[in-house]
Amino acid sequence: MALGRSLSLAAYLALARRGPKQAAAFPAARPEGTLLWGHATSPARATALLQIAVRLRQQRPDLNLLLTAPPELERPEHLRGRDFFQHLPADTMADVDGFLDHWRPDLCLWTGGYFRPALIYQAARREVPLFLIDASERGLNASHQRWLPELVRANLKAFEVYFARSGTAAQVLRRLGIAGDDIEVTGPLQEGSAALPCREQDREDMAQALAGRPVWLAAMTQKDEIFHVLAAHRELSRLALRLLMILVPDDETEGREFRQMLHDTGFRTAVWSEGEMPDETTQILLADTRGEMGLWYRLAPVTFMGSSLMPGHGGRDPYEPAALGSAILYGPNVGRYLAAYSRFAAAGAARIVKDSESLAAAVQQCLAPDKAAQMATAGWEVASEGAEVTDRVIDLVQLFNLIYIYAGQVKRRNDFVIEVNPRHVAFYQRLLKFDQLGPERHPFAREARAAGYMAAIDSELRLFFCLPFAHSENADDQDVSVELNAHLGQPWLAHAQGHRDIIRRFGRFPHRNAVLGRDTTADEQAFLDGGGFAG
Repeated sequence: MALGRSLSLAAYLALARRGPKQAAAFPAARPEGTLLWGHATSPARATALLQIAVRLRQQRPDLNLLLTAPPELERPEHLRGRDFFQHLPADTMADVDGFLDHWRPDLCLWTGGYFRPALIYQAARREVPLFLIDASERGLNASHQRWLPELVRANLKAFEVYFARSGTAAQVLRRLGIAGDDIEVTGPLQEGSAALPCREQDREDMAQALAGRPVWLAAMTQKDEIFHVLAAHRELSRLALRLLMILVPDDETEGREFRQMLHDTGFRTAVWSEGEMPDETTQILLADTRGEMGLWYRLAPVTFMGSSLMPGHGGRDPYEPAALGSAILYGPNVGRYLAAYSRFAAAGAARIVKDSESLAAAVQQCLAPDKAAQMATAGWEVASEGAEVTDRVIDLVQLFNLIYIYAGQVKRRNDFVIEVNPRHVAFYQRLLKFDQLGPERHPFAREARAAGYMAAIDSELRLFFCLPFAHSENADDQDVSVELNAHLGQPWLAHAQGHRDIIRRFGRFPHRNAVLGRDTTADEQAFLDGGGFAG
């Protein structure tokens, strides 16, 4: 990074040094391990950063996120266990140094613009990699920056990466001195969700057990709304005798109480946690286990997102069912995700209900195949908007975590060799200034394996030795991937076995066909349409 020291910045920093230090108040001690710092300049960007952290934790479960925001933004309600929130301190040198001394972030994702000059300058001096993402015209021309363009120019030079949300924003960046080759126009950073995984064998077993029965899902249901849901299902069952409802409690530890309610109301129930499968007479499947929502969304063309009928729960993330092709119904109390539900409703992908009668009517209408398909398509389009920029950010964070933090700072290495998917070569060359050594994907991975390097590095980084083999479309490489991932244990071994099964079945990854200009066979399309692995 190049630290600009314009006269405007020098004057600003001189004033910042004279500012009084405010009493520091931190929500928690700095956690152990990697700390990603994401700065949100709007509620939507805060949600997007939180979801990026969720995606990153699929590979790094120990990742911590520090989410910051200007004082006028409220604290998001949907923080998770390793998420920390703090409003930015005053932009004085004393407060900035106290903030950076306490948190010691490993990498920063700064959204929009709206710069804090002293904070950005000091973070750069401490060699915190700074990524500017979702740069917007408004954020680059914020009122407190408009009359000091040289100050903005100096701040921009501290960043490693520039993602602009539009061509107009890219023009502003170029006018402020950023080379066009260093700017990536990605489109807007928006809320979104990766498709939740499921075990393919469970999906096939359930599809066989259901044998074409109509199915709807009541997800993340609260105890105080269960009777509305059951009343709706009873009404629907009069119209469709074979209808099955999959009922998922929001808190799986309440499964016993849900089971008693179902018993008291006379529904014929199968309990998933007891290993029971629904038969032809089962009316409700109580799915009272954790971590299997990817399976239920895939099986149900219609999902009622619970925790929304009664006040006090705030709703649950609508991107989860949308990403897997399930039409969305929801109640009026979705304050935590109001912006997301508004987007889906405006696109015709979601419908609001208020009680058991309106829920029953909505489910009946949405179970019609044409209506479910129409809503699912609209939902998928909304869910996939902004996916490209999210994927780019995740790629960069993962790469910098490996290269910059580990190899550069920990191991003090100057030269790094990585293997990437061929379709990503230009991306790494342009944004990270990599040199391409050659077209062959695996020789370095094979040499590293033969030399025993995998056992010599930190355990949390050993996965990266497996990825070149797991991403290969060569059957022998897939066998190597399974062998290597067996040393890592679950869930990595299951992922590797799933990749190998796909290569054994198709000889390639069908989800790559469109990008690589390959024709997709009918069998491959059926696999993808059925929720098969899509990258």
